[in-house]
Amino acid sequence: MKMLSEGYIEINKSNYIRSLKTKNTETMSYLNTTEKGILLTDLIDMAKSDGMVNFSEMTYLVWVAQKMGVSQSELEQLMERKSSAFDHISPNHRLEQFHRLLNMMFVDTQVEAEEIEKCRELAYKMKLDQNKVDHLLTEIEKNPKVMVDLETLKAKFR
Repeated sequence: MKMLSEGYIEINKSNYIRSLKTKNTETMSYLNTTEKGILLTDLIDMAKSDGMVNFSEMTYLVWVAQKMGVSQSELEQLMERKSSAFDHISPNHRLEQFHRLLNMMFVDTQVEAEEIEKCRELAYKMKLDQNKVDHLLTEIEKNPKVMVDLETLKAKFR
């Protein structure tokens, strides 16, 4: 992983997968069961947006599910769901979810137009500032190998 400028990193598949294999086993206990389901469903929706869920996307989904304390059988049930309801996600968690959606877009190192549009659609449903979403996604379209970290994303949406 190469730092490009403050808050931006260049990604490639091997570095991304290696970064998922952390020893941190802390779960997201601050989320309730409904929020966990909604957040994972949105990530699954994002992974499916280009027509398939590849190995690296599935690896990321499993990793996030483990961080949330969601079992494999629960994840499989969520994979069958159609959509989520953002009204149940607290405003504080929406940007974090948007960041996870961006990560899902980058995880296979190929940012597809369908993924960008799905990300835009989900961000709008989360009621994030549309101008800021559009600006960020335009930056990503121009340079699909550059990803924004969570703190930089939060600063962009202040």
